[in-house]
Amino acid sequence: MASLRQRVTDTGADKGILVCPAGFQIGAIRQADIASVVLITPDELEEKLWAEFRRLVTEAAFKQIRELRDRIVTYRLRLEDYLYAYEDAREIDIEHAAYLRFELLFVALVATQCHLEEWEAGRPSLGPPAKIPETTTALEAKTDFEDDKEMLEHVMRLILKARERVDEESVLVASLPDSPRSPVPPPPAEGSRYFPRKPKRR
Repeated sequence: MASLRQRVTDTGADKGILVCPAGFQIGAIRQADIASVVLITPDELEEKLWAEFRRLVTEAAFKQIRELRDRIVTYRLRLEDYLYAYEDAREIDIEHAAYLRFELLFVALVATQCHLEEWEAGRPSLGPPAKIPETTTALEAKTDFEDDKEMLEHVMRLILKARERVDEESVLVASLPDSPRSPVPPPPAEGSRYFPRKPKRR
């Protein structure tokens, strides 16, 4: 304890950490009280490291989800401009399909964000999506994680996969020509390819 205390002083370190599985004698505790030394057991260290890991990963996940959602909204608006302008003038099936794929990515990210918010608050959740869905009805949930660490690793892999998909789709959006669209476009014609017909009442 005295050696560590002296080394902290000599090097100008912020603090030193002394780990001991058997606990600490009263002399070491008294020295730690007046020195920049933290006394900790391995279990306490593991708990502190997990808490820091959880904080960092969760912050990174929320930040990346917000960034991807913003990008998706921007790309969807760009595609809307194109679809409105060229609906009756060009073949737009490819662009319309990309628009729907962006929607699926957005839904998956929102579901992941909601799960993380519930998990942080200590409330039950259906879990994050098992994968990026291919259809709106295929938003699967994965609830059989062994522990929180495995769940967070899954969330980060899911976000990475969503980022890869967004990057792939952005190539199409970047290739779109400028579309002449008025600031407030007229409502689309009912039954168009871009906007499906309203269901008939029985």
